[in-house]
Amino acid sequence: MRMNIMSYQGPRGTDPATKSLSKLFCSSRELQHQWWFMQENSFHCCATETAFSNCICDFPESVVEGHSLYCNDFLWPVFHKLDKSIHFKQPDRQMFHQFNAFFAQSMLGFDQLSIVQPIIISGFHLALCPQLLYNCSGFRSTFFWNLPWPEDVNRIYVPFVSEIALGLLHAQGLGFTSTEAASNFLAFVAKIMPNYRVDIPGRKIENMHEPEHSISIQFDPFDCGSSRN
Repeated sequence: MRMNIMSYQGPRGTDPATKSLSKLFCSSRELQHQWWFMQENSFHCCATETAFSNCICDFPESVVEGHSLYCNDFLWPVFHKLDKSIHFKQPDRQMFHQFNAFFAQSMLGFDQLSIVQPIIISGFHLALCPQLLYNCSGFRSTFFWNLPWPEDVNRIYVPFVSEIALGLLHAQGLGFTSTEAASNFLAFVAKIMPNYRVDIPGRKIENMHEPEHSISIQFDPFDCGSSRN
């Protein structure tokens, strides 16, 4: 079964999730898996049957920089409860949205016939991609969230955390790094997002408007640790 992997870093990334995905990616060269990732400001695709990655397109530098600032200065400290380190700028948030849109659209626009499921997305940098992929193509992905999920979210930040959660809720499966992170995510959705029915003991979430699209919550089988870069 062919698969497509999406991550901010490519197969040479050093975080635990990327290392595990790289092993999976390289273990079945005959299946022609594809890995979509960033290299500096360029969007790349690497296929298992070749030793090289192809540059698909360049993203605007302002988008890449704003995305990085939003991830490092806002999302990272919010999800790690580092309140004194949180710096929010609306232009950076807009670039985060734009970056995710560019990433999903660039993959879908490259070769629609080559995009087959399963699609695996790894890392908080691409948290909006499950929603974008579903809205653009109907594709549903498996997402591995590599940060903690706080038990209590400051009400000031709830709207921004909610849009991250909404992006993830368009996946068909979510992997977390710990029981605590998974439980906190379920509790957040149950409390904040009224369009979803949460089964905490069963670790499932159901969209009440699309009940056929349930989401399973699991521990990350790749045991991915938090990675800021």
